[in-house]
Amino acid sequence: MSRHRLVPSAALVTLALALGACGPNPESGTWIFTNGEVVTNTCNVDEADIAEGNFTLLNNENGSFTIDPEDGTDAFLCNLDGADFVCPERLQDSQTTLGTTIDLRVEASGYFDSDVFASGRQEATLSCSGDGCGAAATLLGVDFPCTSVVNFSASFKN
Repeated sequence: MSRHRLVPSAALVTLALALGACGPNPESGTWIFTNGEVVTNTCNVDEADIAEGNFTLLNNENGSFTIDPEDGTDAFLCNLDGADFVCPERLQDSQTTLGTTIDLRVEASGYFDSDVFASGRQEATLSCSGDGCGAAATLLGVDFPCTSVVNFSASFKN
């Protein structure tokens, strides 16, 4: 009885690694963010109030990319798994006045259809802490916390 030992060739190893990393490779540069259908909205916010426009995507070439919203808020990191991506919840804005703090937290997820087009869903949660939350809720016409979920698309500009 003979024994056969399987030794993968360099070509097979390369192919296996390439297949494991399948998926689009998003272009670094300026992209255009466009709002789509509102899925839910308990925040009494018109979808026109949710920013659309340009953002910068930097492909980190390590299974992640960085987004600069180009709106004065901090850049944030997103994780890429094949064509799917997740941008974990982050504090996008915080306003404090008269002992009350209102925080806006945002997270996004979706997939890349190609290197130059993505679609997904963004969820924004507005919360309040402090003694003035009742007055803030009345003024804004919301019950805290509230959530707005909006589908979106993004396409590479240059």
